[in-house]
Amino acid sequence: MANRSTWTSKLKPGMKAPEFQAILDDGTQITSKALKGKPLVLFFYNHDGTETCTVEACNIRDHYQSLTKHGYQVIGVSEDSVRKHQGFRKKYKLPYPLISDPDNALAKLFDVFGEKQFMGR
Repeated sequence: MANRSTWTSKLKPGMKAPEFQAILDDGTQITSKALKGKPLVLFFYNHDGTETCTVEACNIRDHYQSLTKHGYQVIGVSEDSVRKHQGFRKKYKLPYPLISDPDNALAKLFDVFGEKQFMGR
């Protein structure tokens, strides 16, 4: 049996989230300070329009009303540009904003970015 590993972030439930600032798909800036004290679903995905990422984004879209009803704010994050995010949101009618993280700085800050592995390598 092959030794198989999965990604485990250093961040654990209950830990303080890292401070950040980022650009949303509408061109405005968002900061962790502005989100402080609010329940947040911050989800990371690779690219707009790829099969798995689109399924993930649309699944969250389909459950968006339930999430907001329970007080959650939803924000997606990928390395795509603001312009690409705008088209992706429009095409799939995503009701939540997307953060452009072109250098994966935010993904690295939240410890959800690592070297791509293929067949265990």
